[in-house]
Amino acid sequence: MFMREAVAQRIERYERRRRVEAGLKRPLEKGKGKSRYRVMKFPVGLIEEVEDVMDMIGYWPNITDFVREAVIQKLEEHKK
Repeated sequence: MFMREAVAQRIERYERRRRVEAGLKRPLEKGKGKSRYRVMKFPVGLIEEVEDVMDMIGYWPNITDFVREAVIQKLEEHKK
C-alpha cells in the first residue's frame, strides 16, 4: 500500500511539473496590451522541493498559490 501511494504521488508531481513546463513554453501574446501576469522560470530542483513541501503539508491547492503567498510574505518582511 505504501508503495502504491508513493508511486501515485510521484505521478502527480510529474503531471504537475509537465503542466508548469507547458505553461512556461507558451508564447507570450505581443501587442494586446499589458498583461496583469508575467511568466517566471524556476530551477526544477526548487520546484521539486516546493512540491514536496506542498505534498507534506497539503495546504496549497497548486504551486502558484504557494509561490504567491511566499512572495507576499517576503515583501511584507521587507516593508517593515
